[in-house]
Amino acid sequence: MSSDARTGIKWSAGALLARHLLHYATMIVMSRLLAPSDFGLLAMALVAVGFIGVFKDIGTSSALIQRPQCSQELLSTLFWMNAAFGILSAGLLFASAPFMAAFYGEPRVAPITRLLSASFVISSFSAVNQALLTRQMRFSVIGKIEAFSALAGSLAAVVTAMSGEGALSLVYQVLVSACATTACHWIF
Repeated sequence: MSSDARTGIKWSAGALLARHLLHYATMIVMSRLLAPSDFGLLAMALVAVGFIGVFKDIGTSSALIQRPQCSQELLSTLFWMNAAFGILSAGLLFASAPFMAAFYGEPRVAPITRLLSASFVISSFSAVNQALLTRQMRFSVIGKIEAFSALAGSLAAVVTAMSGEGALSLVYQVLVSACATTACHWIF
């Protein structure tokens, strides 16, 4: 096994461990600040988010990583394809929010779902940059981005939960994490 592969495994494993530990610590704190129904509202909305998220980047990242040569024209095309798909996904999720609320019989699911739809647009603008970092085997940078983004999202969630935002604090966690990830991918 090459030293690049060993380093990549170490950074990937370290980032994964850091994210999980941070997630558990955040959930312990959040469980003291929020009602169980707040977590239930988010879970209802995440069903549709997860389903649409399966098609998140339509495979362009994998293709970009495997491609021997990447022209600027290809990168631009993939960037705009991902952006368009992110906007389309967000629009689909946004439009489905009232149907989800009706399905669950819980009107508070609609605004949560609509807010979460923004995460598709935000994330779509970093798909190509993330693929390029992976292609360049910059796993230490990717690991640091993931850990930082998880920390930023967790801090946003705790602060907004302490200020009484309820279930929205869990949504802010997702959105702040997505914003931090996208910003860092653009910086690096």
